[in-house]
Amino acid sequence: MKSQFLKMQLDANKAFIVFVVMSLLLSVLISVMLVGREASSVLNGYKQQASETEAKLSAKYIENFLETRILLLKDLSSQPFIINGVMGSGVSEASLNDYLSEFKILGIKEKLWIYNVLGDYVYKNNDEQAVLETPSDWLEDLLNGELSHAVLLDHNQAQSYFKLAVPINYNGFTEGALIVKFQTPIDVLLSEVLESNTHGVKLSGPWLSYSNLSTLNKYDLVLESNLQSSGLKLSYLVDSTLVEKQVNQVIISIATAIFC
Repeated sequence: MKSQFLKMQLDANKAFIVFVVMSLLLSVLISVMLVGREASSVLNGYKQQASETEAKLSAKYIENFLETRILLLKDLSSQPFIINGVMGSGVSEASLNDYLSEFKILGIKEKLWIYNVLGDYVYKNNDEQAVLETPSDWLEDLLNGELSHAVLLDHNQAQSYFKLAVPINYNGFTEGALIVKFQTPIDVLLSEVLESNTHGVKLSGPWLSYSNLSTLNKYDLVLESNLQSSGLKLSYLVDSTLVEKQVNQVIISIATAIFC
């Protein structure tokens, strides 16, 4: 009788322990489901908002970068010594050399070329070729007075650089072209405003196509923006897989905390 009572008591203790464990697991599960769903919604909303802000910042940054330099180059191309240099005066070409040998744009000595209306070099401060395409439609259009500027892309050692070209005008006629390659890689420029490793950017234009997207990732489009002054279009994308992983990691951390 006593042994039977003890057995019943043990069974009751076991049942109570099972009840406590199951209640704990059930409460954790319910909490994780409720909190996790809310956390997922909030985090996804935050990620979307942050991505849109980054997208607008990157578009504005690139637009301002190009617009400022286009204006500076147009101002430089209108200087008398530049105009006289492309029109063939030997004295003017010498003064052109003297002035531009140490010329800097916003504190940086950029690579620079000057062509005359025939498409021949008048001046350059480096050993690279400014025009690699054959034929160079953009240069022909520039020298024919059909373009106010051209935004180009230069590839060198797995890096991409902006190259800008503006016409050299005199009395309403185009006398040559000024071309500058900027030494800061586009990836570095974008890193000034893009801190997240989940982003991807595409730039496209008449003579330019740039992308830092990985072929291994899946991206969702966040924003498309036309950069008015440069004539380019910027597309900002986010790696949806990586964002989902980050959200899941946060939910797992919350679940672990609740369980503890």
